Amino acid sequence: MTSKHLVALAAIAALAAPTAATAAGKSDQAKGKQKSEQAKSKAKNAVFKGTVVSTDAETGTVTVHVDKASKWGRSFKGTDLAFTVAGVKKLNVADTNADGKRDLADVKAGDRVLAQARVTRDAQPPLAARKLNVQAPEATEAPEAEQE
Repeated sequence: MTSKHLVALAAIAALAAPTAATAAGKSDQAKGKQKSEQAKSKAKNAVFKGTVVSTDAETGTVTVHVDKASKWGRSFKGTDLAFTVAGVKKLNVADTNADGKRDLADVKAGDRVLAQARVTRDAQPPLAARKLNVQAPEATEAPEAEQE
């Protein structure tokens, strides 16, 4: 009789194992939902390309008309977006005003710009720029008059 009891207990244990696994799976799914909600609010790096509309050296902001944007910045495409440059360690810009410094005073309207910023789903301008690369339009050289 003891072998019959052992077989019966093994059968019951085998039937109970899948229900315990599904109960654990449900709690894992609930945890997954919490993780996905946290992931939505996590800041992502977005890349923006466009042209400079205006600059304000006093407040340290650059307004850019966004022509292209990466996945995380698509909602700003086609708009004028303000960036603060206080957090930028090195401003990549040519010294156009020849004062020996590469700063926001060298950025002019019409310059091509590539900016990176950390954005969240509910980000509001001005965005804090991480990187700012500015390319001034190439000046066309006037032909020199021949002197005789």
